[in-house]
Amino acid sequence: MRIAVADARGREVALLADRQCEAGRHEVVWEGRDGDGRALPAGVYFLSLRGDDGRDTVKVLLVR
Repeated sequence: MRIAVADARGREVALLADRQCEAGRHEVVWEGRDGDGRALPAGVYFLSLRGDDGRDTVKVLLVR
């Protein structure tokens, strides 16, 4: 499973997970920070999930 955060321009700003996972429920928390721990500005971001069964992208709004 790979979960990444991209900004509105499509640039990857954070990688939340990149590992193998067993089937079942999992939780990942994003606190609105980039890969270096800096707070990102409010705005639209895209969370992309890629796994063995396919991929999905979700639009999220970061509000500060």
